[in-house]
Amino acid sequence: MECHGFEHRDGDFLDEDGNVIGRHRGFARYTRGQRKGLGVAFGRPVYVTDKDAAANTVTLADETALFGREVVIGNVNLTAIESVTEPIRVTAKLRYTPREGAAMLCPLGDGKMKLIFDEAQRAATRGQHAVFYVGDLLIGGGEIL
Repeated sequence: MECHGFEHRDGDFLDEDGNVIGRHRGFARYTRGQRKGLGVAFGRPVYVTDKDAAANTVTLADETALFGREVVIGNVNLTAIESVTEPIRVTAKLRYTPREGAAMLCPLGDGKMKLIFDEAQRAATRGQHAVFYVGDLLIGGGEIL
């Protein structure tokens, strides 16, 4: 099937160890954290945990594989402060979620920063965005790498 000049090619569903466990209908149809609409059944809930466009694969795993404490952010745009030269405490939101999480914002250089959350966050997804605050003040945001 073609959509806006992009052809969806079937590919492999992989488990966390890289073993082929099924076929998908085009990696662009899936998003990290997705559980429904996979078109396959495994007898237990599985979630999209990774996608590889070059290999045309989608990795599936248990929900616990979606959680992590560290997220690298690129194309950072600071709005209320001039720069971040050392780690600072912030609250941050990933993706479209309304929930903020306490984190340390650490400069990495070259327009990148790392968020290290106090508690693991669910489904940080490459290409989506994160924003960070000090108190109620939005200080910046960037693309999840």
